Amino acid sequence: MSLKDYLKTKSEKQILISTQTFSEKLKADLSSLILKPSSEILEVKKNSINLFEASSFLKRIKFPLIIEFEIAVKSLNPKKMKKVRQFFSSWARNKNINKKEYFKLESLMIQYEMNLYRDEIVPEQIDLALQSFLKESELTLLKFKNKLSECIEKFNFERHSVRIDALESDDFALNEVNVSIGEFLEFTVDLRTSKYLIKNVSRNEISSKLHEKIDFFLEEISSNNTTKFLTLYFESDEDDFLLNKKKELSLGFKTCIPNYFDFSTTPKEGNNIWKIKTESKYLIENNSGFISIEDLPITWIEKNEK
Repeated sequence: MSLKDYLKTKSEKQILISTQTFSEKLKADLSSLILKPSSEILEVKKNSINLFEASSFLKRIKFPLIIEFEIAVKSLNPKKMKKVRQFFSSWARNKNINKKEYFKLESLMIQYEMNLYRDEIVPEQIDLALQSFLKESELTLLKFKNKLSECIEKFNFERHSVRIDALESDDFALNEVNVSIGEFLEFTVDLRTSKYLIKNVSRNEISSKLHEKIDFFLEEISSNNTTKFLTLYFESDEDDFLLNKKKELSLGFKTCIPNYFDFSTTPKEGNNIWKIKTESKYLIENNSGFISIEDLPITWIEKNEK
């Protein structure tokens, strides 16, 4: 790292995120539904299994009935879930799959199937649904944080403290956050659309020049144009599959790769390392690297030869 980069890192403030208010309200709302029939119970049942994590695992092991599994979850159909679960049990028995992950997912399928036959929900479902809703809100927050970080860097606000507070919601989803930057700016952001809605803007006494800068800054946050290209690395022994993706790009076709790979910005050790180029708007950055909610569109792919 150069001295310039080191000094820049030292001067930057970390973005603090607080989900306490949102989490406490979510837990209270879910707990109030125990043994009490309600139209909201269907939404809780649907989220008593983490669809994103389960689907990612099934994609990674190349399970052939992923679409059928997702339909069974989303449609709350116990017969469809039973059919998928029985196929999964027999199919996975002869595959080289991590036994711990296999038994975890199979038990979740069984529990989910049983829960669908109940007219009410029980504490165990509340815990599973809470974790699922919190995971979903975490992904929403990380996506917004990435966008905010890009805008902060673009407008040179890195030296100011930044805080994001997840606000209470009435429908189990994270819909709004409150953002404060330094002691001069505070605003609320509606996260329900890709073009974020800014409201309740509060500015302390500032110069007209800074006032104008903030206007452009807020406009940039609410736009969906902020993106940059990234070169990412991941490990895979699926050479034929990935070479076919390279061929598709060379022929001018748009293409994607599955979202079960572990992406990072630095090359990994090993003989099966691939590198790609993609747009940051498709990615969410977390502590271990990058993840993509959907299959990841790419513009370039190459095996990383040593």
